[in-house]
Amino acid sequence: MPDAQKPFISVIIPVYNIEDYIAECVDSILCQEYDDFEIVLVDDGSTDGSGAICDAYSAAHANIVTIHKDNGGLSDARNAGISKARGSHVMFVDGDDFVEKGSFAHIVDAWKEDVSADVIFFEIKKAYPGGGFANMGDGYLKERILGQSHGDVLRHIMALPKFPGSACAKLIKSQVIHENGMSFRKGVYSEDIDWSIKLFLKAKTFNYCGGGCYCYRQERVGSITHFISRHHIESLLFIIDKWLVAAESDEYAEYSGAIHAFLSYEYAVLMGNWARLLRKDREGGLALKGRVREYVWLLSKGLSRKTRFVYGVYRVLGFDLACRLLAAYIDRK
Repeated sequence: MPDAQKPFISVIIPVYNIEDYIAECVDSILCQEYDDFEIVLVDDGSTDGSGAICDAYSAAHANIVTIHKDNGGLSDARNAGISKARGSHVMFVDGDDFVEKGSFAHIVDAWKEDVSADVIFFEIKKAYPGGGFANMGDGYLKERILGQSHGDVLRHIMALPKFPGSACAKLIKSQVIHENGMSFRKGVYSEDIDWSIKLFLKAKTFNYCGGGCYCYRQERVGSITHFISRHHIESLLFIIDKWLVAAESDEYAEYSGAIHAFLSYEYAVLMGNWARLLRKDREGGLALKGRVREYVWLLSKGLSRKTRFVYGVYRVLGFDLACRLLAAYIDRK
């Protein structure tokens, strides 16, 4: 059962210049029908009123703490939150997103089904301006997760419609994070993917909560998902390089198939984003084309329907046209 001396859940919320959204995020947690949690707000050098809002919340609520630090990016802010968190379990919530009411009670019920679970997955909804919602369609099947072997859970994740690479929408046992030295790499975009791959390989027991729901805000002005840069492409190439090397190491050799399947999905995303970059920065995109195309073989390692479809499109239409079609698909999302 939860330790009476520390909270069950530490909710880590990075905050940077989101004064219009942070209150809704924090309030969505404070209104949960469960109260054994703390909130760790990490003000990552905000230049708007976000820091003051965080201070007001921590002054008014004993279970909220605010950390102020120089701007270091999302990874650095999450790492600062991890170092401060006291809970037996950790949940990451981005400060411009929020959590659906009643989610914590459902997540705790799922934990009670198997208190040994290292990771509990829950659903994501897209939250649109004006109040509209749409299911992300993660595709988890509880019977493929609860009580299943590590290998069976990995095979289920490999076949999901999309790789669940976000650090959010998961309840994670703190012990797994600390024992495996799991920190986010500073200065790298798509850092969640790198971190999540390690999490899935190091965690051994899993569960799924169908009642909890993370609300992922869409179409926010200033969101980093609204633009693509050369650094985005280089970061994902770095992650692919890193994990392909790891897949050949003694530590991860038994998971090489899972690693290749995870990377296959992310490579398909990389193809589309590379084509988006090419439209914006032709010179920069062309400079990276060789490195991007070098890993096209990863498409053949995918086990999800999406990656298999992309592989088929590539084989019929070739690299350039397949990338342009993926870019158009990303633009519509």
